[in-house]
Amino acid sequence: MEKRSRLWFASLLSLAAIGVWLCMAAPLLAQPPRPVNPAAVRGLDREQADAESQYIQQLDDLADRYEEAGAVDRAKDVLRKRLRLAKDDDAADRLEGLENLVFEQNKVEVTLNPADGWMNTGLDVRPGEVVRIEAEGSYRVIFNQELGPAGVKTESIASDFLPGAPLGTLVANVFPPRNPKRGAKQPKYGDPQPVGESADVNPDVAGRLFLKVNLPPEVKAIGELRVTISGQFTDARPPAMRRSR
Repeated sequence: MEKRSRLWFASLLSLAAIGVWLCMAAPLLAQPPRPVNPAAVRGLDREQADAESQYIQQLDDLADRYEEAGAVDRAKDVLRKRLRLAKDDDAADRLEGLENLVFEQNKVEVTLNPADGWMNTGLDVRPGEVVRIEAEGSYRVIFNQELGPAGVKTESIASDFLPGAPLGTLVANVFPPRNPKRGAKQPKYGDPQPVGESADVNPDVAGRLFLKVNLPPEVKAIGELRVTISGQFTDARPPAMRRSR
């Protein structure tokens, strides 16, 4: 009985408190919204524009300091953030220059003999890190084989002809390192990508970059291509084989 009385008394106090709050809040809730002050709004708009301008200037300065410190990737991230806030031709040109910087600073040349099939460049690449491949030169092909309706047969990726790509065009592919354990599952090769005279290649797997011309294995080729590879890669060739420019 005593417990029930205490509960009843607590409920009564709660109802009384709610009533008092409603009485005090009623005048406030009944007040109409404040009218818009155009002059005050214009002043706040100016303050917002000034704050955005100062922030953009700070980002420009920060990108400068990152670049001076050698942190080019962070400088590019800051410039991308800055361009999302406001378009600017100078900032866009600067970002493009930084993105192309890696193609100027990390560059090697290799010579490709079209008759050799897949050529190991000695360069290791990874997904998301673009490699630019540019080629020049010429070669002759000699095809002397009797064919049937099935055409040229190919049996392995090491001597495959890339369907859909022009005959004789330069092709790139990435071969992951093989697992040396006997009977172990081997990693999948990347997908061959046509290069032609020039292409930016974004590897789909990590591994060694290989090049070849898109010819069936039965075709003989005479000549060579001079290939320049630049961008994001690790040069794993022996020092005696390296030639950069």
